[in-house]
Parts: sequence; structure tokens; C-alpha cells
Amino acid sequence: MLIDRPGTAVIVITAHGTVETAVEAMRAGAFDFISKPLDLNLVRQQVLKAKQHYELLSENQVLRTRDWRVPAKSPTSSGTGPRCRMCSVRFVKSQRRKRLC
Repeated sequence: MLIDRPGTAVIVITAHGTVETAVEAMRAGAFDFISKPLDLNLVRQQVLKAKQHYELLSENQVLRTRDWRVPAKSPTSSGTGPRCRMCSVRFVKSQRRKRLC
């Protein structure tokens, strides 16, 4: 299953769980290993955890493929907007502190 769909989260649930089978399942790519008797709250928690994990992996892939180079200044940008002014004020204040020390 993981070969066909590598993004699939597999949670193994078994009545005959041993440390060896848990280790084997995790090495084979299982997200988690739960032994019976089942605690439904634990199952819900692990499913939510797996969902969040794969959402983060997906977001990470998107961020890794994004081009993070700073674009050249746009002709429509004057550099005098409120955010630019805040940055320059912070920079000036930090430079003053350095000179005083």
C-alpha cells in the first residue's frame, strides 16, 4: 500500500502486538502501532496526529519549491509605505543604540 501511495498514513491495530511486530510495522512505514483493547480516544488522537503530520509535510514541500529570492523593487513601489517606514525607523533606532554603546 505504501509503495502505491507513499502519502498514506498507516496505523496498525492488532490484538497480538509485541515489541517486535511494532518495530517491524514502523520500519515498514506505519505511522503508528496500536494494540487492542482499543481506546477510541487514542485512535482519534492518532488519526488527527497523522493528518496534521501529512499536512505539514505537504506544506513543507510547497515551501521548499518556492523561489525565495527577493524580487527587484517594483516600479509601483515607492518604498515609502507604512511597512517600509516602520522598518527604516527600527533600523535607525538600532543604529543609534549601537553608536551610544
